[in-house]
Amino acid sequence: MEGVLASLDKKQSDIGIFPVVNGRGGLVQTAFKAMGKHIFTYTDELWLEVYQCLMTQPSVTKKQIKKIASHPQALSQCERYIRKEFPNAKLIEWEDTAKAAQDLSKGKLSKDTAVIAPARSAQIYNLKLIEKGIQDNHPNLTTFIVVTK
Repeated sequence: MEGVLASLDKKQSDIGIFPVVNGRGGLVQTAFKAMGKHIFTYTDELWLEVYQCLMTQPSVTKKQIKKIASHPQALSQCERYIRKEFPNAKLIEWEDTAKAAQDLSKGKLSKDTAVIAPARSAQIYNLKLIEKGIQDNHPNLTTFIVVTK
């Protein structure tokens, strides 16, 4: 969210879109922190259904997962799933779901770490998609706002 609003400030973007609230995870705290630092104009909102997926490096199996990294919102949206499937996993908060996938792919996260991110992240970063639709709520609705400078 900080990057989106900074891009508007620098006139690198004409519009920005970012999440502000989720039905399960509540307010996206990082969005509100970023909004407090920038001047922008709210123009619209979108309600989108978010599907969370679990992914690992290609050689890792579900049984080898000891840690799960993702944005705090994604971790919150999958809380019951994580508790049921990985009750002893260490949870690691990451700045962004897709960034967690990218960093796992680059080896910045240990091999026994899984990430929660959109399915497309597995394709982009050559990760193995372990399970789709792991969010606790169905539908998992998130409000995104559209902003301009």
